[in-house]
Amino acid sequence: SWAVHSVLARTKEDSKRIPHLANYSDDPHMCGRLMFHPLQVGREYSLGFNPKVCDFLVPHGLGIQQVTCYIQRDESGRLFLRPAAATEPSEHSSEENSEDDEEWQPPLKSPLVACIEVNGRRLQELEAIELQHLDRVVLGRSVCLYAFLQPGSSIHDLPAEKLPMARPSQQESLILDILGKERAEEPGQLQMALKFMSELKQNNLDSDGATSVQEFLLMARKVVQMVEEANQITAEVKPGGQTNLKFELCAIAPILALGYGRSCCPELSVRLVRHISQVQAKAKASALKARRASMHSSEILLEQFSSGTGSIDSDSVEVLYNWTFEKFCSRLQIMQEVWQAHSQDPENFDLDEFNHPWSEQGPSELAELRQRYDSLRDSIVSAGTPLRSLQHVQHMSPTAGTLTPFGMHVRRSNDRLEEENQRLRQQVSELSSALHSRSGFRSPPSMAGPHDSSLAG
Repeated sequence: SWAVHSVLARTKEDSKRIPHLANYSDDPHMCGRLMFHPLQVGREYSLGFNPKVCDFLVPHGLGIQQVTCYIQRDESGRLFLRPAAATEPSEHSSEENSEDDEEWQPPLKSPLVACIEVNGRRLQELEAIELQHLDRVVLGRSVCLYAFLQPGSSIHDLPAEKLPMARPSQQESLILDILGKERAEEPGQLQMALKFMSELKQNNLDSDGATSVQEFLLMARKVVQMVEEANQITAEVKPGGQTNLKFELCAIAPILALGYGRSCCPELSVRLVRHISQVQAKAKASALKARRASMHSSEILLEQFSSGTGSIDSDSVEVLYNWTFEKFCSRLQIMQEVWQAHSQDPENFDLDEFNHPWSEQGPSELAELRQRYDSLRDSIVSAGTPLRSLQHVQHMSPTAGTLTPFGMHVRRSNDRLEEENQRLRQQVSELSSALHSRSGFRSPPSMAGPHDSSLAG
């Protein structure tokens, strides 16, 4: 359209103005769209997200202040950058809510400096620094700019060593290792992973963010190796006689977000799935289709999500458990001990019922359940005596057979204690069932028999 053509033409024309700052982005359509050229010699131009006081506007991302920095050129064409003083979040909120006729004033002096990096080095002082040709400036954590002081250069032909996120080949190798051979060979899966990494890197353009992303990739590759070890042990030990169990690496993130914290990196988790046959998969798909078509599909699906059973996005596997990374690490240690015992005497090996790393409740969970069971039982015993004594207490008034105020107070107390007693008994019943009829599978008498038990769904 005419508007897009006008923007492209203006961008191309502005790129010839020296000196200037231009934005960098992994998205080629967004790269170079922001250009800041200080036209007047000796004048300071402010950069930030507040349109009332800033000469140049930048996207309001993490770490971007109302006024983040100032740029200035001298008569010889040199470019200088001066960081603004850091402001507290409370000051941001109060300034945003100020009246329109009140002019915003930046803080006069502060020991803190706005979050700005030049070539990976965080600026610690409020003094202006001189920018060199192709210096990389990161404002906050998500706005990356390059300085252009010589004609003939463009944001689209930066040297490889000047690009953000150094050592791209190493990161590509990490991504392939994390995906695994099967997923990496699927174009859709690989493209999705590269798109995810592009978004993640775009939110971590500063050195701390780049380090966080690199650490996330290294940790994910390490956990992939741990998951592979757990799958090898599972295939060899065949817990419960099962040959279709598999651990998978997963990521946990807030809904519609990349991850948690400043780096937006997701948390790692591991799930245990069981592959089902084609007949079971077709039956599962048919049942799911019928549920969606029913009048009460919303209630049925909500109940399925709440109970944590099944999975609606994959018909070939059944999700048994989702574990945090810490829980998986503790279970892997028990798996290694189980494998050691199995390798020493495979024929006479039998899984310990209370050291079952493939079950939802392990030794620590069972100990916690036992402690809660004992605590609730003691609470019922201690509450039982006043309940029995209060059940027969009635303070009647001498006339009309009505309760006195004290008698009404006793009755209300009795009713509350009775409700608490029923609640405690219900919890004890549930905990007792969890202890004696565990949700996981029990180890069979022999690991090689034709009638071995299987995992409980």
